Amino acid sequence: MLFKGKFLFFLFFFLLVTKLSFALTEGQVFETETGKRYVLEKQLGSGYFGQVWQARVVGTQDKFALKFYDNEENAGENSKRINKLLDKMTRQKNLLNLFRPEPFTDPSSGMQYKVLRTELGEGSVQAIAPREFKLNISQSPEESARRLKNLRQLTDDGISGLKQLQILGFVHHDLNPRNILKVGDNYKFSDFDGVTPIGEVSPSGAWEHNFGSIEYEVERNEKNAGPVSDYFTLGSSIFFAMYGKSPIQLFAQRYTD
Repeated sequence: MLFKGKFLFFLFFFLLVTKLSFALTEGQVFETETGKRYVLEKQLGSGYFGQVWQARVVGTQDKFALKFYDNEENAGENSKRINKLLDKMTRQKNLLNLFRPEPFTDPSSGMQYKVLRTELGEGSVQAIAPREFKLNISQSPEESARRLKNLRQLTDDGISGLKQLQILGFVHHDLNPRNILKVGDNYKFSDFDGVTPIGEVSPSGAWEHNFGSIEYEVERNEKNAGPVSDYFTLGSSIFFAMYGKSPIQLFAQRYTD
């Protein structure tokens, strides 16, 4: 019951803080201060920092995912993290293509915000797991073999993505099944809000528990960011793809049911 109570508290807190201070609607057209014009097509998700939408460049069929940050503090801090990564990053096989955050002004309030444009994925591991990865004894041998092949690719691409980040000198800090996307023939990491240079001070405990994905993490006590927790969260995400729960979720359920 204690665990369930904590979960409900975090769920309430999450819903409380994910409301944007400006309205976004399907079909809305807006222009950034760099002159790019987009039309919003559908909302893809939301988090502590704001909302993510699928959008099309006006006058073309080019589509992207756009992440709208809720306030200047969040936008400024995460822009710094992402720009540090972009300073070193070229196109990577297993990291979602990013573009530098762009400012825009909400016409109704006059307030300035930032939007991050990224490559558009075809679905997160969390969304496609039931049909692409999850194993059970009722499947045919052929279907089990197909899913095991997908799991091997997810594992190979995940390890490759971590190596690509480490070569660039960073750790992700928020890997989970929602932040690993299928893009074409590959799986790619997304959501780089928590990306941290290796050796720099890790996000605080408050950051972890308010913004991180606690069901996929181990408690991070290291003073400097390192890749250990990234490997744990990748393993937890692959475990989720196979069984529908992270190891920590499964452990908690066993001792609270």
